[in-house]
Parts: sequence; structure tokens; C-alpha cells
Amino acid sequence: MKKKNFFSVDELNNILSVKLNEIDGLSFVKPSGSYNLLKARLFDLTYPNYLRMVRDNYGAQLRGRDGYIIEFFTEKEKANILCKELNLRLNKVLEVRERNIHEYLKSINSSGSTE
Repeated sequence: MKKKNFFSVDELNNILSVKLNEIDGLSFVKPSGSYNLLKARLFDLTYPNYLRMVRDNYGAQLRGRDGYIIEFFTEKEKANILCKELNLRLNKVLEVRERNIHEYLKSINSSGSTE
């Protein structure tokens, strides 16, 4: 499986954010809500704990926006480090998922199941 950069650093008026920019290749689609939760889940954290973690470990600033809080950055280097980590984690999740699916299908085929 080819590694993809699903997340990228987006800049608007000297404010940086890490956003999901690519959903092609993801095996799930957002029914509603925000992909910001995906970032938290990739660290195995709740969203509030994710926000604290990016504030404390990546220098993010937290700001309210349309009913929820999101992280922003003023230092591109720190935003790039988080972006790289998110891409690494998402690619690993997809790799493990794909491997598990192939192993499951192989076990079905080798068992001779006719169900």
C-alpha cells in the first residue's frame, strides 16, 4: 500500500492549521460532524485530551469555532511535525486494516467454507 499524505498544513492570514485534505483511499466516510475527531482517535485520545496534548506538546493555540474548539499554530515547524505524525499514524492504521482484511480472506479461502 502506497503511503499518502492525508493531512496537510493550511495557512490563512499567518494562522496555520492541520487539516485533512485527502479522503480518497480512506475506507470510511464522515456521515456528519468533524474530521477533527479523527486526529484525536489517531492518538487514542478523547478530543479534549487531544487538544491539551497538541497545546502542550506542539505549541498549538486553542480557539472556539462554531460550537467547538480547534487548534491553530503560529509556528510552521510545529504544525509540520504534527502533520507528519498524523499522516504516519493514519497510514499505519490503514496498513494494519488492509493486512487484517487480507489475512481474514485468506483464512476463509483456506478453510474451505461454503457458507
